[in-house]
Amino acid sequence: MFSGEHKGCKIKGDIRMRNKMTSDHRYEMKPRPALNIDIIRCCVIFETSDLLKQGINALVNEFTHDGGFGFGSNGGIGRIKNGFALNKDVRVLEIIVLF
Repeated sequence: MFSGEHKGCKIKGDIRMRNKMTSDHRYEMKPRPALNIDIIRCCVIFETSDLLKQGINALVNEFTHDGGFGFGSNGGIGRIKNGFALNKDVRVLEIIVLF
């Protein structure tokens, strides 16, 4: 188990999902709403980088097979966005878990 503070978040709203269907996913195959993979959200805050690493490893181990991407028996990791790499002021790591 890892140590982090859980914060609840609102689900992605209907308007935002519809906008993504007509913008980001406009030219994708139907059903386009199925491409909204980050609907139910939560946030976990870690006090140190070591605790963050432990939390990431726990999620990857729980929701993947063989520690890699793809859909395993417990779900899968759909996408990882590393905000640390994009901007020094944005300290966010987004992990999309499929289940």
